[in-house]
Formats: sequence, structure tokens, C-alpha cells
Amino acid sequence: MKCLSGLFPIFFVTFWAKTVLTEYTAAVVEYYPDPNKQLAPEEKVRKNIDGYLKILDEIEKKHKLDIIVFPEATLTITAFVETKIDISPYTFEISDSSDSLCTTQETTSLTRLACAAQKLKTYMVINLYERARCKSTSECSKIGWDFYNTNIVLDRNGSVISKYRKFNLFGEYLMNRTKTADIAIFETDFGEKFATFTCFDILFKQPALDLIRKHQITNIVYPTMWFSQLPFYTSLQTQFQWAYAVNATGGTGIYQGTKGPLVYDIFGTAQSKAFVATVSQKSRAQARESTKNIDKKAKEMDHFYFQPNDATLFTSKPIKFGEQEINDTVCSEGFCCNFLVSLQWNAATTKNYYVYHMVAFNGILSFAGAYNGGIELCGVIACMTENLDSCSKRFPNYDEVSWPATIRRIRIKAQFDIDDNKFQFPNSLLSNIKPLPVEDFDWTNRTLSTTIERTYTLKTPQNRLMTFGIFGRDFSRDSPISPVEENSYTLTITLILILIASIIYAKAVVTEYTAAVIEYYPDQNKLLEPEERLRRNVDGYLKIFDEIQRGQLKPDIVVFPESTLTANAVIRNRTEEFPYTVEITNSTASLCTAENSTFLTRLACAAQRSKTYMVINLSERARCQSPSKCSEDGWDFYNSNIALDRNGSVISKYRKYNLFGEYLMNQTQTADISIFDTDFGATFAMFTCFDILFKEPTLNLIYKHRVNNIIFPSMWFSELPFLTAVQTQQQWAYAVNATVLAAGANNPKVGSGGTGIYQGTKGPLVFDIEYAQSKAFVATLSHQQSSVRRETTNDIDKKAKQMDGFYLKTDNLKPYTSRTVQFGEKEINENVCHEDFCCNFKMLLDWNKATTDHYYVYHLTAYKGVRSFSGVYDGGVDICGVVACRTQNLSSCGKRFPNYENISWPLTFKHIQIKAQFEIDDKKFQYPNSLRSNIKPLPVADIEWTSTTLNNTIERTYTLKEPQNRLMTFAIYGRDFSRDKYPSRRRNAI
Repeated sequence: MKCLSGLFPIFFVTFWAKTVLTEYTAAVVEYYPDPNKQLAPEEKVRKNIDGYLKILDEIEKKHKLDIIVFPEATLTITAFVETKIDISPYTFEISDSSDSLCTTQETTSLTRLACAAQKLKTYMVINLYERARCKSTSECSKIGWDFYNTNIVLDRNGSVISKYRKFNLFGEYLMNRTKTADIAIFETDFGEKFATFTCFDILFKQPALDLIRKHQITNIVYPTMWFSQLPFYTSLQTQFQWAYAVNATGGTGIYQGTKGPLVYDIFGTAQSKAFVATVSQKSRAQARESTKNIDKKAKEMDHFYFQPNDATLFTSKPIKFGEQEINDTVCSEGFCCNFLVSLQWNAATTKNYYVYHMVAFNGILSFAGAYNGGIELCGVIACMTENLDSCSKRFPNYDEVSWPATIRRIRIKAQFDIDDNKFQFPNSLLSNIKPLPVEDFDWTNRTLSTTIERTYTLKTPQNRLMTFGIFGRDFSRDSPISPVEENSYTLTITLILILIASIIYAKAVVTEYTAAVIEYYPDQNKLLEPEERLRRNVDGYLKIFDEIQRGQLKPDIVVFPESTLTANAVIRNRTEEFPYTVEITNSTASLCTAENSTFLTRLACAAQRSKTYMVINLSERARCQSPSKCSEDGWDFYNSNIALDRNGSVISKYRKYNLFGEYLMNQTQTADISIFDTDFGATFAMFTCFDILFKEPTLNLIYKHRVNNIIFPSMWFSELPFLTAVQTQQQWAYAVNATVLAAGANNPKVGSGGTGIYQGTKGPLVFDIEYAQSKAFVATLSHQQSSVRRETTNDIDKKAKQMDGFYLKTDNLKPYTSRTVQFGEKEINENVCHEDFCCNFKMLLDWNKATTDHYYVYHLTAYKGVRSFSGVYDGGVDICGVVACRTQNLSSCGKRFPNYENISWPLTFKHIQIKAQFEIDDKKFQYPNSLRSNIKPLPVADIEWTSTTLNNTIERTYTLKEPQNRLMTFAIYGRDFSRDKYPSRRRNAI
């Protein structure tokens, strides 16, 4: 598989459209350019434009187009160019003018295409070689021009409305590369928004994956010149697996994600063709092909050139002729694939038939000698012999091939690390060099602690199978091999692209860094003047900060908690709030300055002196910009986080969006997206306290903006049985698999406390709840496993006793449906339902004698409805849980016995499994929730959290793997954001 050049070139335009807003008609063109290498540049371009226009005229006779896309490099390919001087006559200068290119002034070869777009009233995407005046005196070539492989988009008037310069060049040594990837997005008058990128770009995060995940574009225009390679990287096979895996709509073809292709094909002979389809929600995939049609197309492919692939690196077990049932595991470098294969055999009618190999590979493959890529794959592949060197080859004459094996079923399973540098695809191929129909396979996954188990199942018998595999990419192992000098370029564009069309979200590998999160117990004197209160609490911050600096671990970043600079102040109105507020300008200058000094000055100087990033929560004031909504004093007040860099300068600011009461604070109209980069390689985002229970900005930061390091200052008021502080922090970090630096305010009298550093599904590095004291929690973050020591029962009891004086709010479980665990019950398998929402509980129990009168009664609970968050907000929840209650009455659930020493624990939970189904809806999210008597969650090694997709629902399974005898809560905690609302007395300080 290659981009640009080679024998029998096929020029692909792939068009993906996932979210179809309206019905529209699209055409993608497979184009065979003029093969005459002797033509002068102007003549070559003219002839290929003639070819483009001929296709347009043919389409016009049958269809009214909304958009047409032409492939990569086909205006100029087959030209012989060795230097920039050679390529210059094939290039176009594209100005920033919004005027139509259909003009008699300054006409170029593009004029005819622009006039055709104007005449047909269609959008048009064209790939070309662009020239632009070099702006860099130090890096300019002798001729003073930069050259780019560029896509331009014309609107219905023939005007350029978007331009994209290919970012990931591969072998195009005469082309320049932009410093950062262009984000080329354009809107249409038929209601769709598109983005465009080119060929090799599809293997990278920038711009391709960023367009999908960060910019939320699901309609992709993709010109390419693709070269096919067996057994995994033929064109349609590659395009199909990518579109299916990311569920977007994109050989030449138009795909609709998991619905499959609307139109697609590949040709064994040199020809041009337009593929036209109407794209809508009602569009149907291309019809299933009969065996006769498969064979007809496969015969046409006898003359098609396939790039060879080195399969000798794979680990293999051949399937012997006549074997009917196989259950075997094949491993490569610690990576194992399990195969279940069922076959039926007939006699071979010719000597040429394929031998199937079960293969595994975990390593690095070279892509045409120009690039190395990390690969993890499992597959059943067709080879000419039992030797692996025959596995990327076809028999030369399809008519002489027989097919004695019918593969009735295949199931392949493999586990992959949960890592944003890794992604897997369902990969298949029939003998006609097309993938299987989507209805013939299942592609499922299951999360197992730190791994994801992929299962790829063949559901419909196949007797023309060439490939059926899980193809995984590991971007962390990618590397270029060596640069090629410009003077070695001779259309060595033969070196381009030998890998799958897979886009993986590959987050930058973060280097090791040290973080400190502060649990702070603020000054308790309620009678202090504002200036004195701020001074004392800044003193307290600096005392802790200096202690950290004297320790063994020097932090790169320090996070302070929410509201602890102003805590315990009596603030009843805006006048009393004002002295605690500070104005934060947009200046990039350090706050460590004698001019305009505030209480922040000393903190900024400490950050500067220690060369440490610092995050501080404060009360911010800003001049009101809305005359109709301004308060009388003309100020807006915000609960804000600011991030200082190592120089003490403000580099990021976040204003809390989901306010918990806080009636003197303003709420921004939309949630701030506060993201900042660091010099140690990590990108962070911030949100505050109550935000963690909502979609915006929290979940959007993870899934839309792809930030995986979160800073979380809070003053959390812990609530039993589901929402105590570190319980909430860990459930969120685990569910989204993110690193969370959580700093908590400490005040046991009101239930505040709880701080930690979490590494997603690896669990906490450090975490605890302190009792009326301040403490710094410091840890070095790397790719190593969690370092928290497993606590003994004595440790749990000691901490639990300390929590007797810690105020804990309780949720109201009276509306829940409940089934009580009866003393002495050994085994339970039961459904508990609330309205139409059901939870299945499977439990194994072991009982001892109760040594005191006080022991907890456990309830199996289910609830689907709306709950109040302390009267300030109502939120939708879907909950299944095992919770500890003081009696058989639900009103006692979430209440601790007052004296921990008087409690006995007769029940040991040997095993719990909770299952429930939830609608697949971006307004719903579920978390694994647990709590022991020490008001800390279970170790992540003791739980398993998996999911299975079932049509339009997701089945969550939460399993207790290790026996527990101090359990307070074990639950699936689901949020339904669609039911959120303010209570009847709506907050009026927005």
C-alpha cells in the first residue's frame, strides 16, 4: 500500500460521512491519468483536466451533484521530475481571494474546472501541486518557492473556500511540509461540515484524528493514491476497516461507518470511473455479492500489482487439510491470540489451493524502507504454501484456484494494553480484494482492568476468504528510518505507504514528572479581616510548599485546593465578597513583581524561585461586559483556577461552570475549556469540585479534546453511600482512564477532605482523607504500576476509627427499590428493578457470628430517577448498588454507626457481580463505585469493570474479585445528564 506512484496505480478518493444532517448527492472519482511520460507540463495538465471534465459531463447527464471529489496527484502523475525546477511548471499559485476562479483574468488550468463547478452548481475538491513564495530566508530553496501537495475546495460559484496542505509527506522529497498541520474545515449550503486531508495523513493524529476527535468533524474528504498490499493492506480492505472502527462514512468509495459502503470498487485494469451515491440516514449498504460475482472480480484482479509484504516475521500455525475444529493460541513476543475455527472440507479440484495460517505478530514492520511502524496483529490468512514467505502472494491465475475449505466460523480474541498510543481494527478480505459485508462479522470489546479484550467473530460461512484478523497499531514504536536527500528523488514516490488506513489517537508520550497535591486545613478564625485571612492562608500555602521543596521529590507541578484562601469568612453579600477577589489580566508577565502586588505575588515568586508549575483556586473579579445583566457594582465574580508556569506567569485560567450554590458567583455562558502544555511533556486541563459530576466540561475534555491529565481542586462535602471524596475521585479517574491530580480542602466539621493522585485504571499513587490538618501528597508519575500499598484490616480499622468525628452527609435512598441480604444467606442470584431499570446481582457470601449488636445490614438497591444534590441542583441517576445500612429500613442507608469500635463485621463478600444495561447515549455515563469502612474505595486490583455493546444498549458488569469484610458500597453509579435541572428556586446570580 503506497501513496503516489507505482505499477497499475489506483487513485482513490474516500468520502466518509458519519453524521448525516440532510440528504445530498456525492461523487468520488477513480481516475486513470494520461500515461504519456513525454508530454510537456502544460499539455499533461490540460489532458488530465480534459479527463476530469469528461467524467463531469457524464455525471451531469444522470445526476444533480452537491459535491464531487477528485483523487490525489492525478493532474501531474507520470511526469518525470527530479528537481524543484522540474516540478515548478506543474504547480499552481493559490491566492487568498474569495473571487471565483472562473474568470477571464489571470486564467490558469484551474479556470476550466472552476467554471465547471459554477456551471453545475456543485462543490468540487481538487488535489494539485501548489507553489507559494518562501517566507523564510534561511530555509528557502534557490528558486524562492515552496511547493505543497494541496487540496483545494471550490464552492458552487467556483471560489476557493478551503485549502489543505498535506502534512505527513512520505517520499515526496520535493514538497514542503507546513510547521503545523492545517485544519481545513468547510461548510456547505446543504447542511454538512467537511474536513479534508490526504493519503499518508490518515496514519497520524495530526490532522486526521484531531479532525474527528478534537474538532468533531465526521464528514471527511480524502483524496489519495493508494497501493495495495496483501494480506492486510489492500485499499478497500483498509478504508473499510478504518471507517468501521471509528464509525465514520469513506479504493474509491463512500462509506457510512458501521453501516458499510454505499458504493465502492477496485479495478484490475486501467480505467476511470465516478461513484455516485445519495447520502442520508436512510442510505443502505451495497448489496451482498454472489460467489459468481466474487469470482468474476477476483479474475479481473489477476493483472493487479500487489506490493509484497514480509510475513516471515509472523509466528504461525498452519491449518492442516481436513481439520474441522481448532481451539489454539498463537503468541509473538508475549502477545497472544486465541483462535476458535470451525471448518468444512471438500476435495481440492486443482493443485492450487490456499493454505490457511493462524498468525500473531508483536513488533515493528518497515513500510517500504522509509518508515517503521509498531504492529500487533492476530489473523487467519491465506498463503500459497505452508511457508510464511508465500503469505503476501496470490496464485497468478485465478481460474486455476480451487477452494476446498469453507470456514464456518472464526472467533479471534486478544488482549491489548489500554493505551492511547494503541488502536485495533477489524480486518477482512475476500478473493475479490474486497472486505466482508458488515453483517457477516461481529466486533466487540471488553475492558479488563488495564487491558481491552477485542473479539472478532465471523458469523456467516465463507469459502473465498483471504484474510480475517485483528489489526492493531502501536504508535509509540513508530519511527522514520532515514531522510532521503532531495537529489535522490526520481519519482521515488515509489516509496509511499505500505500500511493500513488506520487513524489512531496517539497522545504524546509524557515523560516522567513529579506532582504534589495539597490537602489544606485553612485558618479557622471567622473574625479575621479579609487581608489578614488571605495573608494567613498564603502563609499556610507557602509553609507546605517550602516543606515539599526540602523533601526528596522536587515537584514539577503543585496543586492547591478550592476556596481555602477565603474559607471560614462570613460572606453574605457582594460587598463582603469583593475584598477577597482579585483581577486576573491577560498579561503574560510574571506575577512575581513589586508593581500591582496582590496576595498572589508571594505565591508567584515561590513558583518562580522553585521553578515549579502551580495551580491556585481563588475568587476572581472581572468587569461586567453585559449592560443588561450587570450587578450594581459593575463586576462579575468567578470561582477560578489559575495555572502559573515556572516563571510565575498565568498560562491558563478556568472559571467553575457547575456551581454548587455559590450564589454570589457568576456562571460563564458556556463551559471554559482550560488546557495548557508543560515543558515536561504533559498537557493538562482543569475543572473544579462539583464539575466532576457533569458532562461539561469534564467528559468533553476527555472525549472531545482528548486531554488525559486533569487538575481538580475541590472543597468536597462527602456524602454516603456513593459520593465521598476519594471514592468519587477514583471512580471518575478509573472510568475515563485519566490521570487526576486532586487537591481537597480539609474541614472535618463540614465533611470536607480527600486528596490524591490517580493514574486511571492503574489506580491511585497516593490518596487519603486527613483529619483537621494540612498535608502534601507527592508522587512521581510514569508508566509504572500504582505504588499504593495494600492496606491490612488493621489499617482500615484505624482510619475508620479516625473518621468517627468526620461529618458525612447522606443521600436519600427512600425512593430506591431494595432487596435486603438476610443473615446467613450464602448465595444470591437476583434481579432488582426500579420501574423499567433492572440490576442483576450475583453474590457469594460467608458468615461469622456477630460479636456486637451493631453490624450493617446490606441492601441490594436499584434506582432510576432524579436526585437532589443538597438542594442546589437536581441530577439524573441510574444506580445499582450493594450498600451498608444500619437497619432493614432504607432510611438508614448511608449512615454510619457513631462508634466504630462497637461495630462487628460478620459478613465477608467472597464475590459480587452486578450487571445492568444502559442506553447508548452521550448524555449518560456510568462509573464503578466502591467504598470500605475507612471511607476509601477498593484497590483497583480487587475489581473488574467491563462492558458489552448490545444493539442500542451497553451492558456494564462490575465484579468484586477479592473477598471483602469491611464493605460499605459496591455499585454501578450512572449519571443521566438529560434529566438535570435546577430546583424550583433557580439560582439567580448567573
